[in-house]
Amino acid sequence: MWHLIPAAIIGHLILTRDEDSGFYEKIELDYRRIYVCHSFYDSRSYKQLIKKLKLSEDFKIWNHSIPEHKQRKVKNDEELRAIFRRQMAGCTYVFVYANSNLPQKSYVKMELEVAQELGKTIYAVRPKGTYYIPQFIKKFDPEYIWNDIRTLQKTLGR
Repeated sequence: MWHLIPAAIIGHLILTRDEDSGFYEKIELDYRRIYVCHSFYDSRSYKQLIKKLKLSEDFKIWNHSIPEHKQRKVKNDEELRAIFRRQMAGCTYVFVYANSNLPQKSYVKMELEVAQELGKTIYAVRPKGTYYIPQFIKKFDPEYIWNDIRTLQKTLGR
């Protein structure tokens, strides 16, 4: 089944089991690979966004973001960039929760730089009722979307 890995990376794989032979012919998997740029200082907003993204019934998500419990010390910024690049490489969607209290000195800016280097479309998720987007996020020319389930599902359905 190793030859099916390229199809699985894209996000849609169909494989079904033949009852007579017992071999797999088709199984249907539909998922989206996502990465959410976030600050560990605002892990509450990150967790809420992931929860909303997982609520879709049409497809599942694979979260490539680095969770707080897997945070580790790095020697320098280049090592951290390499980690971000590795995590984002197979992702189709890169989100950033664009709230006003997002610290500019966090590594979110570096995550956005890596996403841009990889040619990923960046989706800035606006909290309901908020129109202020931090300047350092605006520089990456993201697509702006609202933080509600319907908008997130519509974005992932693209």
